[in-house]
Amino acid sequence: MINVHALKYVSDQLSREPRNVGLIVSHEWDGRVELKARFVGQRANGSVQGRALHMPTDVYQRWVSYFVRKVQAAQWDDLRALARTRPTSFYLDHISVLTDDQPLEMVLDRLYPDVVTVKSETSEGPRDDLKDQVERVLQSAGVFPERTPTVTGKIGDDFVPVQFEYGYTNGQLHLMDRVQVHGPQVAVRKNAFDFAMRAQMAREAEAAQSFVAFVNLQDSAPAIENDLKVLDRWAHVIDVGDLPEALRTVTALMAH
Repeated sequence: MINVHALKYVSDQLSREPRNVGLIVSHEWDGRVELKARFVGQRANGSVQGRALHMPTDVYQRWVSYFVRKVQAAQWDDLRALARTRPTSFYLDHISVLTDDQPLEMVLDRLYPDVVTVKSETSEGPRDDLKDQVERVLQSAGVFPERTPTVTGKIGDDFVPVQFEYGYTNGQLHLMDRVQVHGPQVAVRKNAFDFAMRAQMAREAEAAQSFVAFVNLQDSAPAIENDLKVLDRWAHVIDVGDLPEALRTVTALMAH
């Protein structure tokens, strides 16, 4: 007998509409559980990328690890109790039982495309455009940053890894991200708060004190004003839609 669980993610706590972001298939016998799992944003080494859900990678990884561990230990009561105590961002939904004996990998390959929503919450087009614009500014300024640096962040008394898109050192470390401010307002707000959270965690751990948020404010909605205030609190906000000004700011900030 094969149990099929979908990992549900609730991105909007107001609408409470869940999205399937993972699938766990498991088979229990003689007190042991064998399982196979796959998640949105999963890397080849099995870890996951929080950017796929617009959240810190370490937060997403902890939730994934929690659910895999609970299924592996057959702690079904804990999983049912968590599902009953919503609102939480993640919960596990038991969606099916398969009575035929099949390899778990085969079941996972067959069901995953039908069960899991792989589409990103924001379109890739604008983000790709923003990436090209940021790369152009950095190259024009003669800044060649480290890609996807990971630093230590702090949440309360815990120290956790925190990742950014760029890192550059010129006497001090500058941690930088592209922050998409076009698209649905919920997604824009999540982008801003995701960056602000990671910047706060890195600053609390004294990993860095300088942060840069690259945005493109061309044709952006007036409603993003409050989200920009969140970014302004934690970072230098650089508008790559104004290329000359962006180049001047990057050059001044990162000059040796």
